[in-house]
Amino acid sequence: VAVLVGLGIIDGMGDGTFQPQGNLTRAQASKLVATLVKSGDKSDIPAPAEDPFTDVATSYWGAGAIKFGVDNGYINGMGDGTFHPEDQVTTAQLATMLDKLLGYSVADINYQWPENAIAKATISGLLDGIYKGANVALNRDDAAQMLYNALTALTVVKSTDTGSQGSVDGDTNYRDRKST
Repeated sequence: VAVLVGLGIIDGMGDGTFQPQGNLTRAQASKLVATLVKSGDKSDIPAPAEDPFTDVATSYWGAGAIKFGVDNGYINGMGDGTFHPEDQVTTAQLATMLDKLLGYSVADINYQWPENAIAKATISGLLDGIYKGANVALNRDDAAQMLYNALTALTVVKSTDTGSQGSVDGDTNYRDRKST
């Protein structure tokens, strides 16, 4: 938490507390991930010109961050045109957002979801220190751990190998920062 505060990615509840065991909604997770993407830049993301989802109006406090996630390819919603912004975010949902930031495509993750999202997050190190199932709601502490893990996570590089069996598409994972 201290590292994320220092980087400007999180700032607590506005009253000087972090409330690590508190609930984290999908909209709040969207805001945290948007701030991570923006490298801690907390300047407001403008409200979108039109509703990003049928249940997220342009006037909703998190509409800008949610639309930012859609525009940057790491938020897809629920598949039916809704986002459910006030639902608690699950391990698999936050893992999916972060997996996409690390280079996994929608096809890599959505085939057999949530299993693939969790498998990719495990390989990348996003779930180090997280001991909750895929469909279990994350608290604020768990989400902070996953965001911290994303800072040093394995990054995905898409490649095509040509060998005796023909071309095979694959993933190569590597650390993009030195391990300490």
